Amino acid sequence: MDQIIHCNACIMDTSDQFRISFVYGSNEERSRRALWESLCSNQQGSPWIVQGNFNVCQRVDESIGGCSRITVAMEDFAECLQASELDDLQFSGFLHTWCNKRSNGCISTKLDRVLVNNGWLVKFEHSEASFLPSSISDHCPSVVKLGLLGNKKNCPFKFFILLTDREDFIPFVESVWQKQVHGTMQFKLYSKLRNLKKALKTLNNDNVGDVATKSIEVKATLDSCQLLLDIQPLYTNLRMREKELINEYTLSLQAEEDLLRKKSRIQWLKAGDRNSSYFFKAINGRRSRSKIHSITGDDGSLFEGDIPVKNEAIRHFHNILGCSILVRHGIGTLSNIIDNVISNDQADSMDRDVTNDEI
Repeated sequence: MDQIIHCNACIMDTSDQFRISFVYGSNEERSRRALWESLCSNQQGSPWIVQGNFNVCQRVDESIGGCSRITVAMEDFAECLQASELDDLQFSGFLHTWCNKRSNGCISTKLDRVLVNNGWLVKFEHSEASFLPSSISDHCPSVVKLGLLGNKKNCPFKFFILLTDREDFIPFVESVWQKQVHGTMQFKLYSKLRNLKKALKTLNNDNVGDVATKSIEVKATLDSCQLLLDIQPLYTNLRMREKELINEYTLSLQAEEDLLRKKSRIQWLKAGDRNSSYFFKAINGRRSRSKIHSITGDDGSLFEGDIPVKNEAIRHFHNILGCSILVRHGIGTLSNIIDNVISNDQADSMDRDVTNDEI
């Protein structure tokens, strides 16, 4: 196969292994089908990354100029990605990675990609790709950072929307919010939000956080019950207990699937098919695409890594929302803002006593 090279790689410091494939797709649509077959036949669960020039874009919105409709070649490529369970790694830099650089009839499109499977996202969850300027080439080079040196951060506060379906959710929030707090209005708001955050964390952990663990525990109890029934099949109480455990286990599986569905935001998939592995893949993909790996400052400087990104974000919003000098505005400032003002005589008349005639 002259369009792809498969390699096995190992990170010396951590001994982590992964598979990497380098692609240079043919210019001919028919020849590229052999490449798609090679990718599908090499589909695997271990970490796998595929990068290079595929010589076809995936969607119409990835191209400027040239063809403006979905072609058979694009459909073949999309089917290949679905069958091989590959998806774009989160990337920064240039969207259109190839350009013919013509003054007239200019075409820019995304021919180069960095694709990964779910095994890669699990192993290298902080990895990202960067597409750099093309310089004298017509293609943008791609660089992949594994993100192995990132410090583990505390998880942000989250609670799942399925909790709002509970009948006691609103009364629960109201009871926490109505607790007495003393201080300024700003401090009261801060304290109420902090108290609500703690309460929702507890509610989340009690009802959602251990959904998978509860399913495993119920399944183990059900297995034990059925082992006893195999020895004593006529034991009525044990048979009734089995029925209760089956119902409990079914409900726990439904809760687990519902949780995964809401996490992944996949709404179109048919419910009840135990799509757990698919949901986990969708969740990992969302997490990878949602992470901010780098930002560009006001002066064009690039900030990469958790700490530099955090500090630059704080500086940016402090400059917008903050104020280094406290400015106190007096009556003179208000006079410049308000056009319609009353005269001194009118002001004096408003301060006098009301007469009987006016009453």
